[in-house]
Amino acid sequence: MIRNTELLLAVVLFAVLGACDQKSPAEAERDQRESTQTATPTTKAPSPSPWHEDLSIDQAKRKAKSEGKTVFVAVVSRSCPACLQVEREVFAKEEVRAFLKEHTVPIKIDSQKNQLFAMLHRISGVPTLLFLKPSGKEIDRIVGAVPHETFLTLAADFAAGRDRVAVAQRDVARSQYHLASAFAGKGEFKKAVKEYLRVLDAAIESTEPFDDLAAYVVRDMYILGDTYAKAGKALRSRAKDARKRLLSGSGGTNDLMLVSAVYRFRDKLPLTLSLYDKLKGVYSDTDQWAVWTEEVLDALLDANRYEDIGAAIDIEKAVDRIFKEAEAKKPSREDIPDMVTFAQAADMYKKRLIFEVAQYYQVLIGLKREKKADRVAARLLEVEPGGRSLNALAWAGYLTGHPTEENLRQAREAYKKSHSRERAAVADTLARILAARGQREEAVDVLNKALNPHFSPV
Repeated sequence: MIRNTELLLAVVLFAVLGACDQKSPAEAERDQRESTQTATPTTKAPSPSPWHEDLSIDQAKRKAKSEGKTVFVAVVSRSCPACLQVEREVFAKEEVRAFLKEHTVPIKIDSQKNQLFAMLHRISGVPTLLFLKPSGKEIDRIVGAVPHETFLTLAADFAAGRDRVAVAQRDVARSQYHLASAFAGKGEFKKAVKEYLRVLDAAIESTEPFDDLAAYVVRDMYILGDTYAKAGKALRSRAKDARKRLLSGSGGTNDLMLVSAVYRFRDKLPLTLSLYDKLKGVYSDTDQWAVWTEEVLDALLDANRYEDIGAAIDIEKAVDRIFKEAEAKKPSREDIPDMVTFAQAADMYKKRLIFEVAQYYQVLIGLKREKKADRVAARLLEVEPGGRSLNALAWAGYLTGHPTEENLRQAREAYKKSHSRERAAVADTLARILAARGQREEAVDVLNKALNPHFSPV
């Protein structure tokens, strides 16, 4: 009897435990769904192919010209192992696909099916990766399989129109600049000027526009001129020669950049505008006139010469270019691991982007193209929302002398978002716009509240 009772209890206990392990249909369905999600991880879909399979080389060149890009031609062969390697290890990479799509018009050419093209472009082996100007002139090439990191490094220069010679010359110029700075630091000014002029003369003769390095040379020589007069004299002499070339019709973009930079450091705004007006009759119908107008943009803005800017520059295309260049130069933690340095670089990046976009926003307000101005403002605020952008846009509107109702709204919004350390500057913008629009009493009230540390934003 006792044994039968023990057996009965064991059966009951087993049944209870089994019931505890069983799940409701809803619970079972949920576990199945979670199991399926765990077993099948989600993967990011690859970006669309950048290749233009339907374009001929001539069509690619026309497209590149209209879009301001470089033609990229991958000359390959189906029977080539290295071509398959490049396809797999370079062209399949997301960063490579994104680069090709943004900066080039990429096409592929089979060397066996297009032997005439291969002969004309001296293709002796595949893969050969060509970077061509829209005119068809070769910038440079990559021959053979290379790691995708190497490809991107070379492609960044080639797509920008710089061949290996130009890159090497740039590296030499940097070394010469550092040498000049070292001589100047040791007080060996004669040697410093000699090295500075080597960099400057090479930059003037180059087909590449002045870069930051050339601008640094002009700045350093101008400052050095206070201590060593021959530095300032040499700089003015180079600027004088450049001005002569410009007025004779033989000058180039770098001549204008040099002259305008020297005028800017000497605070000679009227001279800059006077030269611009003289050059207009010589160069206004050339492709480089827009570039030249951008070079003296600050001077034209200071003089409120919006019509000249609007006639020479496609404002919306210029803004597009600013955003694209800013995205390409955006600091990343991978490149700048130090947190403090990264924060400084990110802040400089934001300031530069906001400043450059606000300049063209000012032009549009000055030209009374308010709908286009609103689109530019919306685009900036989408990328860099917050009081800094709002205040920059409002200030740009004020600088035209005719701030709009939208500029007043921007200033009010920036004022509400402002923090104590920036409040005085933002209040100044708001007060100036209010006064310009005839609301002087409120302008005074804003300034009074800004000066009171216990005020509440309106």
